[in-house]
Amino acid sequence: MSYAAFELRLCIERLAFQYWVQLQRGSFDEEELLNDIRSFKRLEHKIYELAGNQGVINRHFELVRTFYEELQMPFPFATPHVGKLAKHWAACSEYCHIGWSLLWEDEGVVERALVELSEISVYLDAQIEGLIGWPELPESKDDAKNEIINGFVEGKVTKEELRAFVRQQGLWAAVHYDDGRPSEFAGRAVPPKNG
Repeated sequence: MSYAAFELRLCIERLAFQYWVQLQRGSFDEEELLNDIRSFKRLEHKIYELAGNQGVINRHFELVRTFYEELQMPFPFATPHVGKLAKHWAACSEYCHIGWSLLWEDEGVVERALVELSEISVYLDAQIEGLIGWPELPESKDDAKNEIINGFVEGKVTKEELRAFVRQQGLWAAVHYDDGRPSEFAGRAVPPKNG
């Protein structure tokens, strides 16, 4: 059980680290890296500092999910819940302590641990299964577009208002590859109503 908990904890740490790296947008040095990831609590705080509170994170991912729906791209991805990752990390850590190995003969304790670790495993599977990373929104010089996007993330614009804006202005997506392959369109473009 302790080994399973340790493996799950490593998975949680790897996932949180990936979020941190993606939020940094590749701009960090070794000293910053070592400082920001020296503890899970510190990593959790840095993610919130870079991405906003959980409500902002939820709306950011819902924004991107709405764009995917409009583009008819049925690719599922889960919204990271940083507090839940921290809770699961702490639970896994408890099972790594020596005290746990002294209680392994108590069937009730073992059964509860198995249930908890199984739930953590299912949660992590869902996070990783649909993982596309931390979606980055392209910078825009269009004030109306920035206003609607920022308004949605801040909770001032509804999903219906966002959809109406997308259908009025149009939307398209492209996949850009880092390995030199040419970019290609993704999904089904939404033509603007005026054009």
